[in-house]
Amino acid sequence: MHGELHRPETPLVLAAHVKDYIYWLYYQYLLITCSYVLEPWEQSMFHTITVTVFAMVVYTAYVFVPIHCMLHQGKIIQ
Repeated sequence: MHGELHRPETPLVLAAHVKDYIYWLYYQYLLITCSYVLEPWEQSMFHTITVTVFAMVVYTAYVFVPIHCMLHQGKIIQ
């Protein structure tokens, strides 16, 4: 084991690892939010609302945080 060279993984193996990791993250999301107990139509509504709220928070941070940083540094003069 000590003298063996590490063989690089093929792209297919790496893609499988990434896919497994994404499935694991989704499973963790289902467990944390307890949405795995919801019916399919309730799950879709819950996921839609969650994604919409997350997108609004990201957009608001993208638009307003730089303005607040500039105001704090005194770079915007009214």
